Amino acid sequence: METAYIQPGTAEELHESKDGDVVGGWTRVTDVRGEAHRWSEDHTLIVRSPDGLTWGLDYQVGLTEMQDHEYPWRGTSGPVALTRMYPHVVTSTVYRTEPPAQPASPVDDDGSICG
Repeated sequence: METAYIQPGTAEELHESKDGDVVGGWTRVTDVRGEAHRWSEDHTLIVRSPDGLTWGLDYQVGLTEMQDHEYPWRGTSGPVALTRMYPHVVTSTVYRTEPPAQPASPVDDDGSICG
């Protein structure tokens, strides 16, 4: 597993920024919500390094006012480890109340092929 490192302050700024923002040469791509547990929810902050590679930083968010967020970049003075991430295109099916639009027929009313 490949690892890269960033400074805690850069991680904090990327977390607080919006998708597409650049902080210290690193670009925030997105924040992926993961599995929800009883008191917390997993997240992965996805960032792009100055050389164009994609990296992830895992953290947890407390789900109630009594739970603390667990940010690996807080409370440390050393660099924070990122894990190499690879994009995967996934096709998904969504369900709606209206039927899907029908594609145009390749055949005209007289039976000839459109074109």
